[in-house]
This record gives sequence, structure tokens and C-alpha cells, in this order.
Amino acid sequence: IPISQNLLGQHGVHMGDITEVHSHQQALRQCKDYLAEHFWTRPLIETDDTAEAARRLSEGKLPNTVGVIGSEYCSELYDLNILSIMNSKLPVISVGNIQAGGTGKTPFVIALAQQLINNNINPLIITRGYKRNTTKQIILNHINEYSAQEVGDEPYYIKQMLSTVTIIIDHDKKRAIKQANEMKNINCIILDDGFQSRYIHKDIDIVLTSFSQVDNFSLMPFGSFREPISSLKRAHFVYNTKDENSNKGNLKINFTCRQY
Repeated sequence: IPISQNLLGQHGVHMGDITEVHSHQQALRQCKDYLAEHFWTRPLIETDDTAEAARRLSEGKLPNTVGVIGSEYCSELYDLNILSIMNSKLPVISVGNIQAGGTGKTPFVIALAQQLINNNINPLIITRGYKRNTTKQIILNHINEYSAQEVGDEPYYIKQMLSTVTIIIDHDKKRAIKQANEMKNINCIILDDGFQSRYIHKDIDIVLTSFSQVDNFSLMPFGSFREPISSLKRAHFVYNTKDENSNKGNLKINFTCRQY
């Protein structure tokens, strides 16, 4: 009888948070295509007993960011969450990066939204509102509803430039997407800083880079990179936003970029 396998994790942990996957060899083989697609950069750790791995995770004896391939019964027995990818009813276009620091996401999001509007497509923008002094979800329809301190400098600036575009400010991207799907007259979602949110299905994944200004390609904290360069294989489009004539930047893009 075929056994249904699931990716199990601690409550509050998303798929994008998983740093390694534990399970019995047979379960890893059964899920090899799924793991190759979503966790190809993550270590796969073979265990003698999947249930034991699930128990150790639930008791805090494994790091919080470990995922375990196991059955729904294991999930219920050890009070673990079944992690899954969220699918939006509306198309999702993600604009993200793999580097800390500025890669020009805000002007790119504005230009992308404007291009969509010019083609009679009404976008909604989701962003977390970095350094804002509020924590609740905010739906920004009009610029005079909130201050820059309440929504964050970047969402406020985007609203100034795109007065007709609705912006949802929320640190919980899944909650924001659910809200967007309930709204009328929206044709698509632009998801700001969504590349690392692997628990959300993106119809188009755009990554912005500034390779020409980087000499150290190490991961944080030893360098400025949030993910290895090889992770760009997940992207549909990669754009070098700084010094696009740089041979160094173009070489990396040509090597890693694949079209959607």
C-alpha cells in the first residue's frame, strides 16, 4: 500500500526556513523529485527511523529548522506541522535578491507595476514595510491614510509614485496573499523580497543582483550573500541592476539565468 509522505516541521516554521531534511533512506528515495526541486541545496540526512527523527524534532533535540519526511500519522503523533507550498489564485510575480544591501528592488517594483498598468493589468504590491513602527497588517489605498513611519519608507515612496496601486504591508506573506485574493479588481500580485519565500508558489521569480560591486561572494556573515550563487537557478529572470556593462556581472547572469 503506498504511503503518503509529507514534509513535517515545527509550528511557525515555513518551507523556506528549512536548512536540512531528515528521514529514512526509503522515504528520501520516494520523495527525490520533490526534494530535488525544492531542497536541492539543502543536506539530506539519512536516519534509521523516521518516527524517531520526528520525535527528536518535536522534543527540541534537533534544530528548529530541520524538516522530516514522514506520514500524516507522525505529524499528529508528535504535533508537527505539515509544511506545504501556498498557491495563490492570483498570479504572483516575485522581485527579490540574494544579497544584503541595495540591489534596486524599489525602483524595479515601481517600473514593473507601471509596465503592468500600461498593459491594462492591475497589480497589487505586497511588502513587509522594513523598519516601520507598526506590526499589524496595513492595506494602503490612499497616501494620506498612514505616515511613512507607520508603513515604512519604501511602501510610502512606492505609493507616492503609484497612487492607484494598492499596497499590503505585512511581515506575514501568506496572510497578505490570502487577503489579496479576497480583494476585487486585482489582476496579479507583485511580491517584494519573495525569492527566499520558497513556501509560496511564484508564477514568475525575478532576482536582482549587483555583482559588479561585489568582490566577496561568501555567505553572511563572512560576505554579503543570503544564499549561494547557485540558488539563482531557481529564478526565472536575473537582472544585474548596477553597472550593467560590467563583464563580471554579465558573465554571472549569462551563466545562471534561465527564462520562464
